[in-house]
Amino acid sequence: MQVLSAKAAVESSTNQHAFLAQGGAMGERIRRSDWSGHPLGPVSGWAPALRTGLGIVLGSAFPAFLAWGEEQTLFFNDAYVPMLGRKAEAALGAPYAAVWPEAWPDLAPYVSRVLQGESFFFEDYAATVERHGYPEQAWFTFSFSPLRDEAGLVRGLICTVVEMTGKMAAVARH
Repeated sequence: MQVLSAKAAVESSTNQHAFLAQGGAMGERIRRSDWSGHPLGPVSGWAPALRTGLGIVLGSAFPAFLAWGEEQTLFFNDAYVPMLGRKAEAALGAPYAAVWPEAWPDLAPYVSRVLQGESFFFEDYAATVERHGYPEQAWFTFSFSPLRDEAGLVRGLICTVVEMTGKMAAVARH
């Protein structure tokens, strides 16, 4: 059994979380969460592609999320939190389909195709979402991109999204 000095333990912890360095509040939340009971397991065992993709998402100024693995475990950046509304607290680490059940029937076929290697771009996509405790009409422009592991296998997806609801309401008023 290897025993680390206190300094070495801190450095090891810092290194395993280096991909979260520019992650803002969500990066800090991921760092402080206990992932040992989660299907992904402890951060130290996360795939390099997951770490890299998550570093990109967390560092993005655009609202973005990453869905990883068989359950499509959801991670997102600070800019995406307003899109989740009341869902934000429970969404981190949850399956993508469970976070957005009202939109999942429309999105599932595209997610399936992304997991087969296709990319998609949607402009002014209309969806009824429940994020503030009631259903509301919202519009989004977003892209889905496959996230590949070191062997080239698609293991997840990255989505960059901009809410267009305000723009669409303004257009409708004129």
